Amino acid sequence: MTRLLTTTILLMLLCFAHAHAETQGLTWNQLSQQEQKILKPFAKRWDGLAATQQLRLQKGAKRWQTLDPQQRRQMRQRFKRWQSLSPERRQALRKLYKRFKQLSPEQRQRIKNRMRMFRKLPEAERKALRNKWRNLSPAKRQAIKRRLQRQNFRLTPQQRQKLRRMRRDR
Repeated sequence: MTRLLTTTILLMLLCFAHAHAETQGLTWNQLSQQEQKILKPFAKRWDGLAATQQLRLQKGAKRWQTLDPQQRRQMRQRFKRWQSLSPERRQALRKLYKRFKQLSPEQRQRIKNRMRMFRKLPEAERKALRNKWRNLSPAKRQAIKRRLQRQNFRLTPQQRQKLRRMRRDR
């Protein structure tokens, strides 16, 4: 009985020690020199960051090392654009992203495909579509969203071409 109790206590202590180590995160010196160079802006406050944030930053630093110069430029531009957003807009985008991640893989792929199609449109046409959407009443927008969800909005290339011709002819 004593042996069982001792073993149980030792196992519990080991589990606690492991869980405690995970919540401690990383020390700055546990990072590679390259990671430290990338994460230098966080150096002074590193120990004050939550373990999950430290691990997320380390993961990002590792990913950064795999990017080519063009990809790094794009990431810097995106980060600059992100920083220029208001806190409210950032929060709204975080919520949208969270909702996006909860969609099925098929739904996410459909949205990505639509975005690619939208980006391929000429700038003037994209601007016109954005303005048209913004000018719709909330009720109209909701009705369109529901209709698109029901139809799954899968246009063939021929249907897309016909839609573009109709827009031009207006």
